[in-house]
Amino acid sequence: MATVARRDAVIDSVEFKILPLTEQIARQAAALDASLIRQNLQIGIKDTFIAATCLVHNLPLLTVNLRHFDRVEGLQIIDLNTLPFIDA
Repeated sequence: MATVARRDAVIDSVEFKILPLTEQIARQAAALDASLIRQNLQIGIKDTFIAATCLVHNLPLLTVNLRHFDRVEGLQIIDLNTLPFIDA
């Protein structure tokens, strides 16, 4: 499992851009949430919006929460635990 120091080192080494919540993302999140509910695979609305944002922008998601996000078809996932350690 990723340690706080490891997580912080990764965060410090990446340039982040805040993406706006758009109608396209909201619609994608609604469709994704409905699909996951039908399959009894809900991941929670916050994670649904995170996944929808990545899908709309065709971006990978860096996470340690594989249990939720691996339920989302087409979502590119990068497991933080598989990255080499970055010295802070």
